[in-house]
Amino acid sequence: MDFDPNLAKALAHPSRLRILRILREQTASPAMMARMLDLSLGNVSYHTKVLVETDCVWLVKSEPRRGAVEHFYRAKPHTALGSRDWQRIPESLRGDLVAAALDQFHNSVVRALQSGSFRTRMDSCLVWQPLTVDQGGWETITAVMADAEAKIRAVADECARRLDDPAVAIPIIVMFSAFEAGSSDQGTE
Repeated sequence: MDFDPNLAKALAHPSRLRILRILREQTASPAMMARMLDLSLGNVSYHTKVLVETDCVWLVKSEPRRGAVEHFYRAKPHTALGSRDWQRIPESLRGDLVAAALDQFHNSVVRALQSGSFRTRMDSCLVWQPLTVDQGGWETITAVMADAEAKIRAVADECARRLDDPAVAIPIIVMFSAFEAGSSDQGTE
């Protein structure tokens, strides 16, 4: 299966990744996001338009504002980058995407720790498990992760259909990864 050129275009700029992160967590207008990201409104509007054209976000509502119309957007559920997408991403884009994802994950963990939200829920978790496996073990682990990813996406899709009141929404971050470790990381099981 070929890599979707729309996804490649959507992921090709770090500002679009930052906008998608915001729109996965909340409904927002380009003006709101420009303030959050400390970017110009024109810049955020342009990148939001690209995300609309690539079918990553949709227009949720429009409201009149001082003689203009403010548009509010939300990320579509399929905009999370999953294992099926990863297999189709050109190798030349993978390093930048990993760096952007880890940077966003790190920032999210720091914010959760600073706000206390990571410790608020007793069922919050963080798993970091270096292992040594054979080819069969690798295949089993990646199959388990693909199954977990599908189940997590199904839960998110169902919640998106159910959640009408943003006040009851619980924004969460889910990240899991499996990759062959470099030689200095091996032997730490």
